[in-house]
Parts: sequence; structure tokens; C-alpha cells
Amino acid sequence: QRVSCAQLEVLAEASAVRAVPLEDKAGSSMAPVRTLALQVLANAEGKFSTAACALSVEGEKCPGARAIWMLRQENEAAAMAKDPAGDDWCEVNVEVYDPSRAEAAKIFISNDEPSLLDHLGQTLELLDADIVLVYDVPQCIRGLLGQRCLAKAGSALARGLGRRLGSEVKLTAKSGEVSGIAGRLVFDLQKQVEKEHRLVDYSLGSLLEHFCQQPLPELREAALSQLRALRPRAFAQHVLRQAEASLAIFDR
Repeated sequence: QRVSCAQLEVLAEASAVRAVPLEDKAGSSMAPVRTLALQVLANAEGKFSTAACALSVEGEKCPGARAIWMLRQENEAAAMAKDPAGDDWCEVNVEVYDPSRAEAAKIFISNDEPSLLDHLGQTLELLDADIVLVYDVPQCIRGLLGQRCLAKAGSALARGLGRRLGSEVKLTAKSGEVSGIAGRLVFDLQKQVEKEHRLVDYSLGSLLEHFCQQPLPELREAALSQLRALRPRAFAQHVLRQAEASLAIFDR
């Protein structure tokens, strides 16, 4: 006897997809929809630099969890070794992260890229979002996967991005197509807005101002690098703000 499985995707109005409490007459055991906004920045060489996420759970007003991951570069680590007391990175503390509690955003820092990406993947798996919301999907996934554009099956990053344990996550460099993320809906915010709205500017800051009437500074790469070097905590907060901006636009 041969057994096979298939993944079924259904298009439906978002207002119709909601969880009903069990105590209601029409109650069901369907869990609330969990939406995770993910923002990833790469350095000039295309390698992972910083990531931030914000989780929104249906029916809850405040974000369910917020976290930031920062890879400390060699020059930043060397500066700290020369003058530990005068290094601004000392102000960005690593704290134990518990997503089951309502608490402030946590910042995780490491000099080791594989360990940091493993921790990020494990956290994404733990948060177990139904919708992964990204402003620019190819750019985000490229920042996570690096030059190889691949997360091997069974790796922490592959398990965090998708729900199928045996799937590897790939990014096709030329087309920007992402494959292997099964069990989660990956939503490309920029692409969707471009399809549905005619705007002059589709940058994240412009979209936030247009849909939510909220400001978001648009910093060029040089300004971001300077902010990271001089004020790492402010830099981390800016990346988190970008993830939260995607959530705010998506809710509109």
C-alpha cells in the first residue's frame, strides 16, 4: 500500500479566517492565527548582519514576542577587546528570552554566525507562525541563507522557516523564488502592495506613512553603518521598528 501526502492552499478573505473560542456555541479548536513579521539586514558582502521579528497573535492587542539578533563583526569585537569599558556594545545586553511572557524586546548578540543563526531558527520554530510577513522576501531570505542560498534539511534555520522537517529551503538567485517553506504562508508585503495600489514610492517608510500615518526614517546603508558603529542599541531598535512597521501595514 502506497501512502502520499499533499499540501492544500486555500484563498480566503482574512476576516473569515479567525479562531472562535471553545466556550462559544460555534466554538472550534482552531488556534488563533499567528503572524510573524521578519526583517533581515546583510552586510556589504551579502552575509547575515542583523535580524528582528515581531509576533502578532489574533485577538491580542500587543505583539506576542519581539526579538533582535545582531552578529558582531570582527572590527567591532576588536574595538571591545582594546577598550571594554568604553565600548557601546556593552550596553546591548544578552538576556534570556521567554516568548510565553509579556516582556520587552530581547537582543541577542554573538561573534559566531552559525550559532546566532541556529538560535534565530530555533526561536522561529518555537514561535511557530502561520504567516511569515516580510517586506522584501528575496532580500530577507538571501540575508538569512547567505551566498549559498540554501538551508539544509533538518537545520535549525530550515525548521524555523518551514514546518516540514525534511525540507531544505532554497533561494533561486536569478528569479528570487523561494522554495521549501512548507506549512507557513510567506507574504511579500512590497510585492502585494505594488499589485493592489498605485503609489509613487513603495519604500517601507512611505508605505507606513501612507497606510498608518506614522513616520519611519529611511536610512541609507552608510547611515545605517554609522548608527550601528556609534549607537548599536538605537540601530537594533531601528531594525525592530522596521519589522513592526510591516505588521502595522499588514493589519490595515
